[in-house]
Amino acid sequence: MVARPRSTRLQLSPEAQYREVYESLRQHDRFIWHTPAIVVVIDGALIVSTFAWINVWWIREVIIGCSLVLTVILTFALIKHRYFSAIEQHALTSLEGTYAQRYIQRTSTPQNDRQYWGEATTPTWIQRRSAVRAFIAGMSFISLLLLIILYLNWAIWGS
Repeated sequence: MVARPRSTRLQLSPEAQYREVYESLRQHDRFIWHTPAIVVVIDGALIVSTFAWINVWWIREVIIGCSLVLTVILTFALIKHRYFSAIEQHALTSLEGTYAQRYIQRTSTPQNDRQYWGEATTPTWIQRRSAVRAFIAGMSFISLLLLIILYLNWAIWGS
């Protein structure tokens, strides 16, 4: 019988933990910024090509429906990426609080009792707004527009 070591915990240095969490945060951040652009390009191309080249109303319904489903799924993915991004921001701040002399500002509204790298100035109104919330609102609006187009296509040409 082979004896197991008592501790099966992964041993990582604080620097290695920081690098891993930071890279994961960067990856989620990339997805957050790319997702709305993907939605706009794909939805725009599908809608324009559908109404330009397809004359059968129910085929347009299927294509618009697929575009709507894609938009809803990518909106959900955007929300999940933001969720994990917030967790990783908290983990990085915790690691910095334990091991670093200064914090890196990762939020729009800095906490005045912390010592940041760089100048912690009071952000303007627009700087305090969340870009992710604007993305989610925009993608929800696109979903609503797709629903309206879906209905109008059926009401005008399908009946």
